[in-house]
Amino acid sequence: MLNNSGESGVPGRPAKAAGRWLAILAMLFLPAGAVSQEPAASSGLADIAGQIRTLEARLGSALGAERDSIRQRLRTQRRLYREGAWQYVDTLDPEDAADRDAGAGILEGISAALGRQLEAGEERIGELRALTDSSDGAAAAQAREDLRLAESHRMELLEAMVTNITRMDRYGLPSGEDAARAGALLRNRAQLLSGRIELQSLRRDDIAVTMEGLDPESPEYADARRQRIAIDAAVVRSGERLSGVANLLERLGTDVAEYRQTAFMATGDLSAEILDRQVVGSVLARWLTELRTGFLRHGPDILTRLVVVAVILAVFWLLARVVRAMVRRGLDNLTGEMSTLARDFLVGLSAKAVLITGILVALSQFGLQIGPLLAGLGIVGFIVGFALQDTLSNFASGIMILIYRPFDVGDYVEAAGVQGEVKHMNLVSTTVHTPQNHRLVIPNNRIWGNIIRNITSQDMRRVDLSVGVSYEDDIERVEALLAEIVAAEDRVKSEPEPTIRLHNLGESAVEFTVRVWVDSTDYMGVFWDLTRRIKIRFDEEGISFPYPQRTVHLVSADGDDERS
Repeated sequence: MLNNSGESGVPGRPAKAAGRWLAILAMLFLPAGAVSQEPAASSGLADIAGQIRTLEARLGSALGAERDSIRQRLRTQRRLYREGAWQYVDTLDPEDAADRDAGAGILEGISAALGRQLEAGEERIGELRALTDSSDGAAAAQAREDLRLAESHRMELLEAMVTNITRMDRYGLPSGEDAARAGALLRNRAQLLSGRIELQSLRRDDIAVTMEGLDPESPEYADARRQRIAIDAAVVRSGERLSGVANLLERLGTDVAEYRQTAFMATGDLSAEILDRQVVGSVLARWLTELRTGFLRHGPDILTRLVVVAVILAVFWLLARVVRAMVRRGLDNLTGEMSTLARDFLVGLSAKAVLITGILVALSQFGLQIGPLLAGLGIVGFIVGFALQDTLSNFASGIMILIYRPFDVGDYVEAAGVQGEVKHMNLVSTTVHTPQNHRLVIPNNRIWGNIIRNITSQDMRRVDLSVGVSYEDDIERVEALLAEIVAAEDRVKSEPEPTIRLHNLGESAVEFTVRVWVDSTDYMGVFWDLTRRIKIRFDEEGISFPYPQRTVHLVSADGDDERS
């Protein structure tokens, strides 16, 4: 006898009587089959069997929604019982006589129960199909839903039968009758689904042909598009179901290459099974046939559209060049001042706008609706904006530089910690060439976010020189020599007047400041030349440039002050 845990009284060996008892339960309470996630213990299966018996008694007198609810609960309980029994069978050893008898009884009981349930299911499917054809409105819709559920339940039973057949083969039990029955039903289902996919595909192609002759903005086009989307979804669903049927047929040893090909063409999903050589060959052959047929059918139209697109792009490319030249000429003729940066930006923007318009017009030749495309680009731009915040910061800084014009192309500037001549700028970065001939590309936000010093923005610059002479030299003579040297330099401006002043009495020298105004382009030349001439003339006149020196007073121990 089994104890409460479902184990045999003999340690390590399930009792033969327990197997027969489970087999009897399967015969009595398993009209459909079941699944259990508990161990295959007799007490657990007995509880499920009792629930099945109670539900079957209530099913006979139930009506309407209650009957449907009881039927669904029955399916669940039978599924639980069936899988619980399988779990018990999997613990048995087919080589042992007692285990073999126990397992065989359970599997044969499940086989008989599945057969009865399939037979009842086929009758119900037939009734629902007749009801669907004879009804209309809400009744027909309900019948179609019930039919869908009944067909789903039939697939569940067929899958259970195939699983049971696998276990029966393990026990060496005759399963040919079950295999033939399941195979016939599965083949019929596969053929039905294949035919349905073919008809849906043909209808989809017809709708596609109809859409080619409709205005994309018309209500008829929108309605046809909705129908095509619905058919696409139906084809995918049928393909998924066909793939499941093919898996079961393959477990029964049936050649399913044709069904897998049809399922793959419907869903496009790759699987390990689809990589079978025969399936791949069939799919490729079908693709080539469809490609050849499609080219013969639509080839002239496609070639014509490609030629039209090429002409449109060429025309808009030439138009962009013309617009670029016209905008540049118009900006050059403006009386107001405009920076080279702003001029180049506007010229490039006008040309790019024409090219983008041409691309959109070309895409519309293939039926692409520009409105949804622009909306999609807006959404994509919003998303990309979060991912490229630094780039957008550079873009905003570039706009501010163009508006406020702190510098222009050709200006010598100090910005972002570097000095150099501005060579080029776009909305993201500015290119600067340093005096060492280094080419630096600086992000615009680094420039706009810091101090910008435009060294060549004004026509004139002031050259500042500091000259230190000895305390022994004549101050008035030094001032006269400096004035003479400045007056001899032709590039120095007379207005504003040069400034020569004694600026500081330093530790080692008397310091003079020389300030003169020159053209910005002459700044460095004048700076270098004046420095050179001052040194030469002072040497000639005997005026010295003192070295740094310091007088130190040393106080001796007796208080005497000594200077050194």
